[in-house]
Amino acid sequence: EDALPACEWALARARERGSSFHIVCLLFIRGLGLGNFGRLSDSLADLREGMPLSEMNHERYWLPRLPNTLAWLHSEMFDVEEALRLNREGSVIAREMNFPEGDVNSQINLALNYLCLNEPNGAREHLAAAETLLAQDEWFRWVYTIRFQAAYAEYWLMKGDPAEAARYATASLNLAGVTRRRKYLAWASKLLGDAAAMED
Repeated sequence: EDALPACEWALARARERGSSFHIVCLLFIRGLGLGNFGRLSDSLADLREGMPLSEMNHERYWLPRLPNTLAWLHSEMFDVEEALRLNREGSVIAREMNFPEGDVNSQINLALNYLCLNEPNGAREHLAAAETLLAQDEWFRWVYTIRFQAAYAEYWLMKGDPAEAARYATASLNLAGVTRRRKYLAWASKLLGDAAAMED
């Protein structure tokens, strides 16, 4: 809530000056914030405005981040087909631009998309790709491993293995606690509950 007024002010100044990099940056940040507030239509509008600006300016910093962020919003709206398309696009762009951060995010998202479609084998392929990318960078391990472990817990639940699901959910919960990421604390706790229910 405190960030949005500052973001609005900065976006207006960036538009006045025609600073495309900062316009896209602020659309991305505001879009992320609005999405986290549940204002999905407003978030989509910002990110959809940022995407063509990035493409037009051959922008290499924000462009590989935008497709998987748009895909996240479509997943939140249960539009899994569009989320799959955007995550695939995000992975391709990230690889073309040698930006593994965008690729690892897309791979984790693709795994979750396939789990939504009840296709665990497709999910496993993308989890393996994400694991390879995560092993290449310490920062990735700190930031994205929480989501990776939660996605693997979802996978093991779908495969009917509550013990493995609980192992991955516990790892996700521990890292979310250390990094104080409430959304992921809630997700990991829910996964542990699902695993316990499966074990009766």
